[in-house]
Amino acid sequence: MEIARLAGAAPLIGFDPLPQARERALVLGADLALDPADPTAPGHGRRTGS
Repeated sequence: MEIARLAGAAPLIGFDPLPQARERALVLGADLALDPADPTAPGHGRRTGS
């Protein structure tokens, strides 16, 4: 997260099923940290790419 932020990336969004890892992502500078299994999470079930 820190390197991505320094490189100018924004927004920084982390995805992890573990609450501790999501909290760590926020501490390290993520703008948002989501649980990929949460059906109420923004974009849940939507796929991008091929």
